[in-house]
Amino acid sequence: MVQNSYISLTAHIINNEWLPKSFTLATQEMEERHTAVNLAEKLTSILDDWEINGKVSTVITDNAKNVVNAVKLLPLNIDNENMDVTCAAHSLQLAISIALKDEIFSELIKQCSSLVGHFKHSNVAKQSLFKKQEQLGIPHKSLVQCCKTRWNSIYLMLDRLLQNRTAILNVLTDRTVTSLYIAQKLEITESQWLKIEILVSLLKPLFIVTNLFCSENHSPASMVRSLLALQLMENHLKEKENDDQNVTYFKRTIIHEIKEKFKLGWTETSSVSVKQIASFLDPRYKDLEFEPIGAREKIRTVVKDLLERFRTQNNNLEQERPVQRSDLEFLYGNIITDSNDRSIQFQNYIAEPQLRFDLNAHLNGGNLERINIQLLQN
Repeated sequence: MVQNSYISLTAHIINNEWLPKSFTLATQEMEERHTAVNLAEKLTSILDDWEINGKVSTVITDNAKNVVNAVKLLPLNIDNENMDVTCAAHSLQLAISIALKDEIFSELIKQCSSLVGHFKHSNVAKQSLFKKQEQLGIPHKSLVQCCKTRWNSIYLMLDRLLQNRTAILNVLTDRTVTSLYIAQKLEITESQWLKIEILVSLLKPLFIVTNLFCSENHSPASMVRSLLALQLMENHLKEKENDDQNVTYFKRTIIHEIKEKFKLGWTETSSVSVKQIASFLDPRYKDLEFEPIGAREKIRTVVKDLLERFRTQNNNLEQERPVQRSDLEFLYGNIITDSNDRSIQFQNYIAEPQLRFDLNAHLNGGNLERINIQLLQN
C-alpha cells in the first residue's frame, strides 16, 4: 500500500459582513522530505501564487517541530512573536495524551480497545449487540474504537462503552455467541467499569473544549485562555477531597501540561501573546479576569501601542491621497470632536460591561501537514 504525503494551506478572513470565512488555497503533494526548509519553500511558492505575502497577519500550525520551524523561515512582514501560533486543540490533545500515559489509565484503555476490537471484527457479536440494544431500548449505535490520530477518540470509546455496558455484558455471557475463553479474556471488572466512569467524567470537559477550539462558529483564539484557566483548571480539573490517587495524578499532570504548552504562567518579563490580545478585543473576555493582575495592564498597553501604530499608518495613507470632506465638516473645521478617535474608543470599550460568555458579538489516507494562515483584508 502506497501512502502519498500532501501539504494543505487554508486562509481565514473576516469579510465585510464581519463573518468568518475560510478558503483552501492549495492541497499539493509533498514528494520532498518534510524538512523545515522544504516546507517553507513550498509554502512560499503558494503564497507567491496568490500574491498574499503582504496580507498575512498570523500563521497557525500544529505542534510539529518541522512545521513550526518552517513558519519561522517564511519571508513574511510580521513579528516572529505573532507569526507562530500553534493549534490550541492539538496542544490540548497532547496534554491529554501525557496525562493518560499513567499505567492505570493506559492498561484500562488497552483493555477497552480490545473489547471494542472484538465487536468490530466479529459480525456475530456485532449483530448480537444490536439485538440487545433493541431489547434494552438503547440507541442503535456501533462501538467506537480509539485511535491516536483521532482527537477525543478515547473519550468517545469509553463513553459509548458505558452507554452499552448492559448490552455488552449480555453478549459476553451468551455462550451461543461468545465462548468462555473469549469472555474471560475481554471481561471488564466492576472496579474497571468504575474507573471508566470516572475517566469519562474527567475527559468530558476536555472533549467539549476541544470541539469549541475546532469550531468555525466561535472565536477560538480569544476564548482559549479563558476556557483553560477558568473553566478547566479552576473548575472541572480542580482537586477535590474525595479524589483518589489516580484522579489527583490525572488532574495535576494535565494542569501542568496545559500551563506549559499554553504558557499560562506570567512574570514581569513575559511578553503579551496573540491569544491575550484576542481575549482583550473580545467583548466576552475583555475584563481578563483569567489573567494575572500584572498581565492585564500590560495587555492593554500593547493594544494601545497597536492602535497608535495603525493610526500613524492611516495618517500616512491619508496624506498620500486627497481627503473629501463634507460641507458641514468644512464649515465646522477643527471644532468638530472626532468620535472616531482611537483613544476615546479605547476608553469607552474598557468602560462598557463585559458581555455574557454565550453571546456572540456577531485525515485519513496518508500524511498531511496541516497549516492555516490568517489574512488581513484591504
